[in-house]
Amino acid sequence: MYWHGSPRTFSRNKAEMVRKAISIFRVEVKIINHEIFLAASQDYAPLHEGFQYLALSHQSDYFRIYAMHHFGGGYADIKHYHYDIRPYFKMLYDNPDKDAMGYPEKIV
Repeated sequence: MYWHGSPRTFSRNKAEMVRKAISIFRVEVKIINHEIFLAASQDYAPLHEGFQYLALSHQSDYFRIYAMHHFGGGYADIKHYHYDIRPYFKMLYDNPDKDAMGYPEKIV
């Protein structure tokens, strides 16, 4: 999980949603802040020179793609889920010829 601020800037609501996501997905969640991301990127591949000029929301998008490209894993927004998305992660794991997979959002 990419969080631009410090863990102290998490709202109670955001922290509760992260706890729920962990219990629903049963996956390890790592919170990476901006400084950790910049330091780690030096070990793998340099960031595009324009990264520093991106809005924070776009830096988050960039991080998402960078992390999955270099480290693998999955991505899901932190929000309330009304169904189990673990089968989609399993389908991706079971199909090594696939690089990405989406799932439908249920409108409530």
